[in-house]
Amino acid sequence: MTFCATDLVPLLGGFVLESQRFSNTALVLRVEVPANRVVELGDGLRKCGVHLDTESRLAIETYEKPELSAAGDVIGTLHVRFLHDEPDLRIETPAVPG
Repeated sequence: MTFCATDLVPLLGGFVLESQRFSNTALVLRVEVPANRVVELGDGLRKCGVHLDTESRLAIETYEKPELSAAGDVIGTLHVRFLHDEPDLRIETPAVPG
């Protein structure tokens, strides 16, 4: 699902501007997509298995209006929570010589 969501953005002519992983519990992506592709982004995320809350669905639906879909690029944040029973993923950070 994560790869599906991150691969979808460039397919729509957009960019993943930033990503932040929180162990194996969550991933936050900051993305930029053309305004005329926002509705496709929402449809694609749903096909990837991403559950969009009501506020997000309503925000995406506003881009069905022609005056907004021609508005250039849209920057947004996608917060993905991973639901599982696994313990925290511990990643050792190597010491950097000072």
